[in-house]
Amino acid sequence: MILTSHFITLDGVVQAPEDWHASFASDEQYDVMRSQLARLDGHLIGRRTYDEFAAYWPHQDGEVPLADETNSLHKFVVSSTAEVGYQPAEVIAADARTAVAEVERRGLTVGVYGATRLTRALLSIDAVDEMQFYLDPVVLGTGERLFDAGVGQSRLVLGAARELPHGVMHLTYRRSA
Repeated sequence: MILTSHFITLDGVVQAPEDWHASFASDEQYDVMRSQLARLDGHLIGRRTYDEFAAYWPHQDGEVPLADETNSLHKFVVSSTAEVGYQPAEVIAADARTAVAEVERRGLTVGVYGATRLTRALLSIDAVDEMQFYLDPVVLGTGERLFDAGVGQSRLVLGAARELPHGVMHLTYRRSA
């Protein structure tokens, strides 16, 4: 099973949530995210996001929300570069299609967090089982959006909607049958 999770603005921007999401975060949101992470066998992560995680997360301690969970969770990296120093991690494929086949072969439940290009690639091959969004009540006007012309059509069914503090909506969509 592959699930994705994104911080997203009302106008669909997912780029650089570190610049706009912090004022919307809450302990309740962190609890929701912890429960998501507990469902997973690991992160499915692209090289660029892996490198960003590796530069930040290993240097955080238990005082930083989700640091312990993120650092201990296995990282399944989609990359043509075999080197992975931030452990536990392994490169499982050079492309999304091969990564999906490997996830299915192993019977894994993996989460994709913030990896926009990887999420788009997975959507383009209809490999996403569940999408979770933290919809922040802000309009940025500019920035990279998750859904672009290359994604194609995906039919989803609302599985859950929950209002969190600061006007954030946590939305869960599942692949339509």
